[in-house]
Amino acid sequence: VATGLAVDDEMQERIRWHQASRPQDWLTLEEPVNLADRLAPLLNGAGSLGVVIIDSVDVWVANLLMEHESETKQALEKTMINETDKLLTLAA
Repeated sequence: VATGLAVDDEMQERIRWHQASRPQDWLTLEEPVNLADRLAPLLNGAGSLGVVIIDSVDVWVANLLMEHESETKQALEKTMINETDKLLTLAA
C-alpha cells in the first residue's frame, strides 16, 4: 500500500520512480487515507492476501492529520484512534 500524495514536483517524481521500480507481480494499492476501508476487501475472503506492506505508516498518519485538520482536538483524536483500530483489527 502506497500512502504518498503527489503534493509537489519532487513527490510526483518519487511516486513515479516507486511505481516504475515495483515488481510487476505485486498488487499495489495507492491509498493515502482510508487504508482499512480499502484493504478490507483484499484481506477478507477466499482470495485474501498473505502479506501487506504499508509504505509508509508515518505518511498515512500525516495524511489523516491533514485530512481532518479542521476538527477539534478531541474529534481528531477520536478519528485517529478509530482509523488505527480499524487497521489493526484487519491485521489481527
